[in-house]
Amino acid sequence: MTFGERITSLRKRHKWSQVEVAQKRADELHVTMDRLSGGSDPILGKALAARIQDIEKLSAEGEKHVYRLIDRTLGYHKIKQTISAL
Repeated sequence: MTFGERITSLRKRHKWSQVEVAQKRADELHVTMDRLSGGSDPILGKALAARIQDIEKLSAEGEKHVYRLIDRTLGYHKIKQTISAL
């Protein structure tokens, strides 16, 4: 029995769909399903992808506020790196 056949057998024995098995693997690897399946999702970790989805659910004003905070934080770190490189 090949590896793929064993996986199929175990999946059927546990009554899991292919999607459920794929989701479990994605969860264990801390990636999105799209990333696991070779889709176009950039390498974001699962936690970051979840945060982005949460941001997208905010009002337009809330979303702008989060982006301003992100921009300020990134700007601060860029300046800090530039100064430390001098």
